[in-house]
Amino acid sequence: MKTSSRSAFSLARKLGIMTAILAMLTPLAQAEIYKWKDASGHIHYSENKQDAGNAKTEEVKVSTQAGTGSAQSWQEQEQAFRQRQAERKNDNTRPRINPGPKANTGNQVETDATRCAEARRLLPAIKEGRAYHRTISSGTKADDNDRMIAERDISLFCH
Repeated sequence: MKTSSRSAFSLARKLGIMTAILAMLTPLAQAEIYKWKDASGHIHYSENKQDAGNAKTEEVKVSTQAGTGSAQSWQEQEQAFRQRQAERKNDNTRPRINPGPKANTGNQVETDATRCAEARRLLPAIKEGRAYHRTISSGTKADDNDRMIAERDISLFCH
């Protein structure tokens, strides 16, 4: 009976040591992820470089190591967010994108002329990075999509 309990103990001990070694090596593992764009412009990700075929691949660095890097704590992120909100609230100098007639602002009727005038008014501020959306909580900066819409409206509605 002693020999079987010793062999069971020996096996359990070996398994414990192997588990500990694997646990130490796991955080050091890095996943190899490849990124490529196909002929139609879609971006794909894969663990196999061969999946890309002849397309140019780019290796994406992904580390599975926890707790490294310069990630801010949630408290620091929250504090930075609240500071940005306060700055936005106090900044009244920024031009804002008005909801305009599309937002059902009353009896105003949207015409080609009103769309043209609004796009021409906003486009310079958007290009200079001075235009912000007016929302319930706070304004978000106008982006390339807003610029493209204003340019499209000018081409469609300004005769």
